[in-house]
Amino acid sequence: MNSPQELTPAVPAVEAAGGRFRLDRRGLFRAGSGVAAIGGMAWAGKVLEPTATAAGSAGDPDLFIGGTDGWISLPQTPAIPPFHPDPLAPDGLSTYIFGFRNLTGMSEAQRLAQKNKAQHTAPLFWVPQYNDGGAGFFVKLTNLGLALRPDLFDAHTLHWHGFRNVIPFFDGEPSGSISVPSGRVFTYAYRPRDPGTYMYHCHVEDVEHVHMGMTGMVFVRPLQNETGATGAPVARVAGNTAAGAPMGYIYNDGLPVSAEASTAYDREFAMFISEVWAESHWADAHIQLPEWSDYRADFVLLNGRAYPDTLEPNGSDVNPFAPPASATTPTAT
Repeated sequence: MNSPQELTPAVPAVEAAGGRFRLDRRGLFRAGSGVAAIGGMAWAGKVLEPTATAAGSAGDPDLFIGGTDGWISLPQTPAIPPFHPDPLAPDGLSTYIFGFRNLTGMSEAQRLAQKNKAQHTAPLFWVPQYNDGGAGFFVKLTNLGLALRPDLFDAHTLHWHGFRNVIPFFDGEPSGSISVPSGRVFTYAYRPRDPGTYMYHCHVEDVEHVHMGMTGMVFVRPLQNETGATGAPVARVAGNTAAGAPMGYIYNDGLPVSAEASTAYDREFAMFISEVWAESHWADAHIQLPEWSDYRADFVLLNGRAYPDTLEPNGSDVNPFAPPASATTPTAT
């Protein structure tokens, strides 16, 4: 399942081997027309070309995620002129975002068609606690680019917040690991040993990228779901259909389900709270630089929704590892 493949290395932000100048996109933006010649040296435009490849684990990943941009709908009243609703937004939408999208099970053509279809918040997924001797969990990330802002060549990463990686190579913090330029892919390898609730996010230009929507939830489910314990049957999320089996366990408590301290549960809900500062989203859509020290939250979102959308029914259950056919069918924009 997991055979080696070539992986894209991180690209230095300022200077590469051999003294070749490389400019990050913030420096490029501020320099303006001066980037054509810097210190008498012409910029060749190959900022994102890799200088080497790195071998790692891959094959068919457990999950395939793409980074891109898109639009979402937030309540259009009260208006916050000129920032909200954004006059560039397509009909029925209001706010420009960066985000991730689940590409698992898609063909190459279907994956490419997801550009400018980012979601807020990022796709929810879960992983089993690592069992010594197992293969681990593999997430492939591709950078689809930004449809509205092709002038931005931001790389993307996946940083699993609070997760202890054995090596920094898969951490997602770009100064010490791998970042993924537009048009390239990288496969992260995880061995999650601590059950619990985590968040993940892009760690490139992280103040901006996280706020723009590149963040989501991930659960690490305990081994007890699969092994059970005395008086604690294997969980339903692990395939047990027997009457009386709990949906799952939060931790490896080793207790019978009848015990007061048991972490067995029968219903599961994810709640992810985030914020939107309308001016910053408008600024990225209109080729401006937001002043992040002026930050203030205009909208508070619960699972990507603001009131009154929070009163609408939940969406249908979706298995992130086997999306329904409708989720893998390209649609016109």
